[in-house]
Amino acid sequence: MTQLSTALSANVFVSSGKVWRWQLELIQALETSGSIKVCQVISSDNTALIANKSITLLHQCDATIFRSPLDSFDVVNADLVLTSQSVVGAPNTIDILINLSESSLDPELLKEYKLGAIEAHFSEVGGLVSQELAIAEYLDKSSQIYISIVGFDSDGHTRILSELRPSLDTGSLCRNLNQYFQLIEAVWLRVLNKVSDKKSSTGLSNNSLDKDSELHTTSNVLSITDVPRLFQRFSGHVVDKLLQKYRQNEQWILLLQFRDKAGAEEIPLNFSEYIELVPPEDVFWADPFVVSEDGRHFVFFEELPFYTERGHLSCMEVFQNGTYSSPKIILKQPYHLSFPNVFKHESTYYMIPETGDNGAIELYHSTEFPYQWERVHTLIDELNAYDSTLLEHDERWWLFATVAAEKGMSGNEELHIFHADSPISTEWQAHNANPVISDASTARPAGQFFKVGDDWFRPSQDCAGSYGAGLNINKVIKLDTNEYIEQRVQTSRPDWKDNLTALHTLNFNNDVAVADALRVTSKGVF
Repeated sequence: MTQLSTALSANVFVSSGKVWRWQLELIQALETSGSIKVCQVISSDNTALIANKSITLLHQCDATIFRSPLDSFDVVNADLVLTSQSVVGAPNTIDILINLSESSLDPELLKEYKLGAIEAHFSEVGGLVSQELAIAEYLDKSSQIYISIVGFDSDGHTRILSELRPSLDTGSLCRNLNQYFQLIEAVWLRVLNKVSDKKSSTGLSNNSLDKDSELHTTSNVLSITDVPRLFQRFSGHVVDKLLQKYRQNEQWILLLQFRDKAGAEEIPLNFSEYIELVPPEDVFWADPFVVSEDGRHFVFFEELPFYTERGHLSCMEVFQNGTYSSPKIILKQPYHLSFPNVFKHESTYYMIPETGDNGAIELYHSTEFPYQWERVHTLIDELNAYDSTLLEHDERWWLFATVAAEKGMSGNEELHIFHADSPISTEWQAHNANPVISDASTARPAGQFFKVGDDWFRPSQDCAGSYGAGLNINKVIKLDTNEYIEQRVQTSRPDWKDNLTALHTLNFNNDVAVADALRVTSKGVF
């Protein structure tokens, strides 16, 4: 983690001397990073940290059945956040109050801190009870949840400092929760870094909220009728898991279309008219990119053997009658490879594959197109980045990728932008507004930028609810070093055939369009 030169002095406000384990680990991580220096733990005697028994039972059942242990809601002593360096500060000398009490703060308390207070909200109406995180959405079969970090200045003004909309994936609730708390830790760190940089609560966000009673509700989301519904939902997920494991095969396939010249200006979203390219049963094919050269058409894609569960990159030539050459492996590494973004720059073909598992964005060039490739250098190091795409705009090159704060975390939630004077530069600068999008339904890239008329468009994945649930087309409204705005203009779903459940890549040129889809077939046995 990045160490700050000057840590914020902070008091931690808790309920009756107790915190959840996730809260303890959050504070410890923030102290380790140098973001804060905890001076004192202040305990509220008006509230007690009490677990909801129904939610606790659900977590226990889910963790057992889906083998996803969850210890985030173990109750621990709040004094564990104190260290030998903790020193009680005089009133009005402490920078900030971190509210972990999961209850509303007394406005008078805010006046004792130079910058005010920060707390997490676990719903769009300002829910403060973390154990209820994702419960209402789980009941409603929603595909996303909402989390925000909210700041209160000493005058009581309320601002959203950061907000995110991660996916609520089908299946294990505990698996989702483990991801959420990792993500929350990363967002807290990012927020406190900004606060420390500016030493002011003003100007930290362009988003302001009117403070009202709905923002602070500690009431339990579960009614008497909700409890049986909650376990009915859980039972449904268990049945779905069993069916998926014992009765279904899932396999990514490629989709191919040779384009009519008359329709070359249209975005090729008529996926029902594409030809299916089905791989052998022991592998899947996904993430296709297409390059046409001297009248020949080559598709670059991820090929993943099921027995290794590690992707490598392959290439094949495709023909107008729907046939194709035998795929040839073009790049294989001891780590996972996918999303072979091939582009031409100054007469040379380059490729930026997805190498997030190696913690870097890497550049390759073709020594003998299309089957021979060599590594050039690392574009950006120490970054868990996924599905990098490039755009040349206003005499700058812009690299878009989703970024996970740590290896193993989801790469679907947060879109980051970097810019440089060349696509093969090693000196990329982070966008001032990173992450520019924190929304699983539209963040992750799904293919190369393309232009229609005077407008640029960015394909993106809809990963809300499940990976590759759909494919978005987003119009770029504004892009500079301080701001990025896009508008979603269309979303396609894999609904043209009953046995398709996902769609997450689109690339095309004037001659050929390629996409991919997840196909489900029956094993025929139980």
